[in-house]
Amino acid sequence: MPQAAKPRPKPRDAITKLIAELTARIHAVDEATTSLLERRQDPRAAAGLREAMEALHEILEDVSDVFAIDRARAEPGTPIPWEEAKTKLGLK
Repeated sequence: MPQAAKPRPKPRDAITKLIAELTARIHAVDEATTSLLERRQDPRAAAGLREAMEALHEILEDVSDVFAIDRARAEPGTPIPWEEAKTKLGLK
C-alpha cells in the first residue's frame, strides 16, 4: 500500500524555518570562531568576524520581517491604522 504523501510546507513557512535555523547556526559559528580567535590573541580578527556575523544576522532579520508583514497582510479582517494602534498600546 503506498504511503500518503506528506503535506509540503508553504514556501514562506519553509523560508521562515530556514532563516531561524541559519540564524542559530550563525550564532554557533560566531561563538566558536570568536572563542578561537580570542585564544590566539587576535582581537581585531575576532571583532571583524563579529561585525560580519552581526551584519548577516541583520539581513536575516530583515528578510524575516518581510515575511511576517506578508503573513499579517494575508490575515482576514480590517487593518488597524498605526496611529490608532500606538494609542491603544500607550505609545502615544
